[in-house]
Amino acid sequence: MVGEERATLYALSSGAGLAGVAVIRISGPDVGRVIAAMIDRALQPRMAALVTLRDPDSRETLDRGLALFFPAPSSFTGEDVLELHVHGGRAVTRAVLDALGRIGGLGAAPAGAFTRRAFANGKLALDEVEGLADLIHADTEIARKMALEGALGGLSRQIAGWQKPLLRALALIEAEIDFSDEGDVGDGSVQEARRLAAAIADEIAAAIESGRHGEKLKEGLSIAIIGPVNAGKSSLLNALAGRDAAIVSEAPGTTRDIVEIRMELGGIGLVISDTAGLRDARDAVEQEGIRRAQRRAEESDLVLSLALGGVGWAEAPAGKSVWRIATKSDLFDSMPDQIDLAVSIKDLE
Repeated sequence: MVGEERATLYALSSGAGLAGVAVIRISGPDVGRVIAAMIDRALQPRMAALVTLRDPDSRETLDRGLALFFPAPSSFTGEDVLELHVHGGRAVTRAVLDALGRIGGLGAAPAGAFTRRAFANGKLALDEVEGLADLIHADTEIARKMALEGALGGLSRQIAGWQKPLLRALALIEAEIDFSDEGDVGDGSVQEARRLAAAIADEIAAAIESGRHGEKLKEGLSIAIIGPVNAGKSSLLNALAGRDAAIVSEAPGTTRDIVEIRMELGGIGLVISDTAGLRDARDAVEQEGIRRAQRRAEESDLVLSLALGGVGWAEAPAGKSVWRIATKSDLFDSMPDQIDLAVSIKDLE
């Protein structure tokens, strides 16, 4: 088989499994031979055509579907590209892929090969490649919006916007060094260059901080529910999940291990963890559960500290964002001042 960098590559570009339509992409210098071997008719560039796909050896009909030809360099990879839209059954896609594998000069594309060729051929910048990967794997609305901005070159445009003032700052410094004795070089050149550079430095620092914040939003926020036994931690988790994710019992120490749910709220992905009740336990298994609860609280972005009626708060890790939640508030005549939220029994049902 020819080397990957020179080979014409093919792959199933849509998701694996049953579907109404499957998209198979072929990219490289031998696309014309594929058309001749399997379609046996000319294709107009960038125009969908209903074609019969045939086995290159036996001429048996494999399927009937759409074919689109994108000649280089006006394609995703910058090479000649052929897309075959066939029926999405496993047998159909397997037959077409097997036929492509028997055409000389073709090779199966490893993961990311088409995007790598698009980058190598100048069709995508590096931030656009990363944005495209993030867009494919986006699970939440926030992640989708952030990934789409990257895939459309948002960072490249921002960097390009820094170029002009930095070049001006460089020109001012060079002018001060090379032509300081000339009358038309102002005394404020260095100060102006410093002002321009400082402004760009502030923008870069803000962009880096925004990137860190955005990365956390993209990955999802982790929330740990902690508190003493029977404070309503598992009930709160179930109420948020809308299902019985954790066992709820009046017996103290029911939750021994971490119970997680994943959900989306306002477009942001959340991982919420119910943990073992914090108390002085003698049972070795419960002690391990309490250690895991404390460790999960330390690793989380937000801690929900629960206490029955707002009394007997568990100590949260230092430096963590903490919401104090008083549970079963309808059983008490008053609530302490130091709470962020009061939750009734009805709220947790």
